[in-house]
Amino acid sequence: MPKPRLRHWVYFFGAVAVLLNAKQPVCALRPCDWLVPFLLLFIILLPLELYFLISRSYRIKSHLDQGDPQKFLDETRKELAAVPGGTWKDFYKLNSTAGLYYLGRFEEALKILDEVRPRKLHKQYTALYFNNKLANLLGVGRVQEAAQLVEEQADIFRPNRHNQRFYFALQANLGALKYHQGELEVARHMLEESLAAHRLPLASAVSHYYLGCIAHDQGREDDAAVHFAHARELGERTFVAERLA
Repeated sequence: MPKPRLRHWVYFFGAVAVLLNAKQPVCALRPCDWLVPFLLLFIILLPLELYFLISRSYRIKSHLDQGDPQKFLDETRKELAAVPGGTWKDFYKLNSTAGLYYLGRFEEALKILDEVRPRKLHKQYTALYFNNKLANLLGVGRVQEAAQLVEEQADIFRPNRHNQRFYFALQANLGALKYHQGELEVARHMLEESLAAHRLPLASAVSHYYLGCIAHDQGREDDAAVHFAHARELGERTFVAERLA
């Protein structure tokens, strides 16, 4: 059972106050006398609840934008504990796997992804689900499974209106997959394209890390040093910093 927030108690006592201020005893109220005040409360409170929901989502996401995956994970788990179940539960579980990925807790993220029902989510979050699964499979070195996932979900990984919001992340992880498969120039192109499409520090750190690995494998040590320096700076609280330590 989710714990009521302070404003939920305000809503409850507001509804009670409406009924107590009726012109006749509560026990004598007809169904229509109950319906009108509660309908008015619903019309007023629904936009308010939506506002709180959206503002919380942006506040939590801001921790990722600021390069703090642990804070993002902690706040996401608080929200996860507060929702009763269903699609919202899946949504917050999915979000938590992004924090786990950047913290290098790939196996834990994959276990949570196994609990999520991707087809119950909105199509854009279905794309995010498979993106997060691809990233964490690569994190633990399960390259064959990652390649099979991309093959099975080819429609998800192609550009379309549902994955447009996350396409830079899909490109980065597809580039990482190509790197692990030895297609260095293809990987380099995809990672550079992803890097140019956004300014998110943690995603940029991972892209710089793989670009550094590509440059190193190609013997371009100066370029590798530049990319690794960017990766350390942007991803100081992530698995990238640990790998480059």
